[in-house]
This record gives sequence, C-alpha cells and structure tokens, in this order.
Amino acid sequence: MTFENRSPFPVVVETPRQRLWAWEVDGELEASDEAYYVRNRPNAFYFRAREKKRTTVTWDGRFERTDEPSRRPADPGEYTVAAYLATGDEQPRDETTVTIR
Repeated sequence: MTFENRSPFPVVVETPRQRLWAWEVDGELEASDEAYYVRNRPNAFYFRAREKKRTTVTWDGRFERTDEPSRRPADPGEYTVAAYLATGDEQPRDETTVTIR
C-alpha cells in the first residue's frame, strides 16, 4: 500500500482514534472476526510535500475466527481486499478482488 501526498506542501491527516490505517478482507478487519480495541484518542498521519509512505501486508488466505482454535483457510471464491486511512466515516480507500481456487 502506498499513501501519497501529491500536494507541494505538507499535509496532516487526522484520525479520530490511534489507528492510522487498516486493511480488511470482505469487510473483516485484518481477516478476523475478533473485536479490536484501539485507544479512543485522536492521532495524525504527517506527510511532507509530495511524500510517499509505503507499507506491505500479506494476507495468507486464512481467516481468524474467535470460536475456532486456529486460522482457517478461505473457501474457494472471490474476496475483496481493501486498505484505507482510518479517518472516520469517509475513509479514503482502495480495494481489489482476489480469487482463491
């Protein structure tokens, strides 16, 4: 994932909680049905002029279920993998569809 400030000036993106960004599979945060608790304090993502920030996440094709002792493989089919800035209601995001056979 690449987050980019295309502006010729610094930008600050504020988030309502400590989480700055997140990824999900079919709407499940980090491919898990586990409840995540993040401090309820604001945070901010700082970008210099034209700065790019990169991070890499690899989904192993498994889901974590709170009622199962281990991660289970995803069933064959299509899944939507998304990443977004955790800015609240309107989250700048991008997504792609992957197929597991």
